[in-house]
Amino acid sequence: MPGLRDANLCIRRRCFLFAALLACWFDLSFAASHFISLKHAPEDRMLDPNFWIGQSRHPDTILLTSSDIDRLNEEIRTTLQAGVLLLDETVLRSGQTLRWKLLREYDSLIGRLSVGPHNRGKGFRKSLLQNLALERIPDKIPVRYGIVTRFCDQRLLPTTVAAIADPESQDIDLVQNSALDIGTPVRILHESRDGRWLYVHCDISSGWIKGESVASCDREAVDRFLKPDTPVVFLQPKSPILVTHSANSNPSGRLRMGAYLPFAGDCSGPSISVWVPRRTTDGNLKMCKGWVSDNDVRIGFLPLTPRNITTQAFRMLGAPYGWGGKGHAQDCSRLIQEIFATMGLMLPRNSGDQAKVLETIASFGQEAGCRDRMERIRLSAEPGESLLYMKGHIMLYLGEMGTSVYVLHATHGYRKPHPDGERFVRLNRVVVSDLWLGEGTRR
Repeated sequence: MPGLRDANLCIRRRCFLFAALLACWFDLSFAASHFISLKHAPEDRMLDPNFWIGQSRHPDTILLTSSDIDRLNEEIRTTLQAGVLLLDETVLRSGQTLRWKLLREYDSLIGRLSVGPHNRGKGFRKSLLQNLALERIPDKIPVRYGIVTRFCDQRLLPTTVAAIADPESQDIDLVQNSALDIGTPVRILHESRDGRWLYVHCDISSGWIKGESVASCDREAVDRFLKPDTPVVFLQPKSPILVTHSANSNPSGRLRMGAYLPFAGDCSGPSISVWVPRRTTDGNLKMCKGWVSDNDVRIGFLPLTPRNITTQAFRMLGAPYGWGGKGHAQDCSRLIQEIFATMGLMLPRNSGDQAKVLETIASFGQEAGCRDRMERIRLSAEPGESLLYMKGHIMLYLGEMGTSVYVLHATHGYRKPHPDGERFVRLNRVVVSDLWLGEGTRR
């Protein structure tokens, strides 16, 4: 992770939401299952959301109304250009732009693809380039819609072969862009030469997904899933859906926190009915009634309050880390995205874009010491409604205890000093920590 001396600090705010560009990491080591700190002994109460909710001055204040959230969501995708409005058929039409984008992604990643028995040498690279089928992209891309019918990885290249960023980080695959839940509406922009992959754009990201994971549909179906009259919102890290209302039936899929499906009208008993998209044999959309536990969902979004933000965040405590959402897991920005999505606020996919949609209220140069930066955070940030941001990483600010401030975040790991140089400590989960991470290391 980046070191203290390598970045500036700023705090960003929109309404009651903060983000801080933070490079104030110091050395950590395991002290409890989901709490990490060498500087200060952990206490069990610090793993309880109510401990941090108690630090909020107004835990039940509604930070943004539903109409405020709707306006901000639209602004994020238009004015701030951190996504697109899928139903705006004037966008995503330029074939030249798409050809350039696909070729740029190929050029940036092809040299990093892992060596294996099926992808050695120029032959593999040539076949992958040919599979992009750039010459088949028309100058004006037709409008085609789809709904994701099974959880799927969204890739920057039409391949499952990984591009490893760092020998120490074999599980970070740079080809992995994101992951899409069941019910995600998409625009279908292109198809690979072999017909196995589709290049799609959802409202916050674009990339290649397996064609078998999406069903073609019309504009009305997309509108129904984008803005259902009554959304059933998923509140747990992973929740199963049953398409047969029986205790013995197998789940037809699992949805992550923040996903939602249209309400199907039945909320009697311990289950709530939802409309589940399915793919027919000819690739079109079919709607089926499914059932989810009422312990896993609620009808309608949660109010955007510090209490709800903190409660949802701690439901993810200990959840596995997954770069780009791989394996139903989450990286740092996906964690933040999922938390706020339960309240209807659809933040951008990447941490840098999440920070951009907030307003800067303070800035710290490299001359500011780490303790000075932490003091400014203490004075400016609000528990349960502030986000701390450093280049490439974002965290939820929980509050303070003693002389330290604490955050909840999804992290891959950190470096620590060692007599032989530095050692990488892999965490790969959502943790509570203070900000003393990586002290004395180069990053």
